[in-house]
Amino acid sequence: MTTPASAGAEAPEAPPKEPLARKASRAQALLKVMAWGEPGSGKTRFALSFPAPLVIDLEHSSDWYGDEFDFLVAAPSAALKAGPLVHAVLEEALAGVYPDRKTLIIDPITDYLDALEFALIEGLKKQGVELDSLKGIKRAQAYAKIRAGASLVQLYTA
Repeated sequence: MTTPASAGAEAPEAPPKEPLARKASRAQALLKVMAWGEPGSGKTRFALSFPAPLVIDLEHSSDWYGDEFDFLVAAPSAALKAGPLVHAVLEEALAGVYPDRKTLIIDPITDYLDALEFALIEGLKKQGVELDSLKGIKRAQAYAKIRAGASLVQLYTA
């Protein structure tokens, strides 16, 4: 509805609209890739072809490619198991210890997921919860309780 005061007024100009598309740039690219395949199918070789890899090698197999690719590698030991190793390397990376690394590889991720699940189950047991006694939603709630109540650092160092 037009009022006498606004009848002669012009609408304010809208600010110029930025285009939705921009020139693609590697600096803008953030990529998450999960390679899945049979043993020996080339997953590690494929991952090592990404720029400046930092490898958390949970099965001690990436050294085979040491002469072919330029990468840093961390592997579990008797003193530092898979879960704590992944956490420690991530902490170092976030603290800037590896400023030239552009790619993080956890090989194989399933070993880390197994370690994480084991830590979660152990955390539940320490709280007096037996996972075998829980069904369906109660089991999911128990996992959520651990996630809400303890960090991975607490689970791995407890």
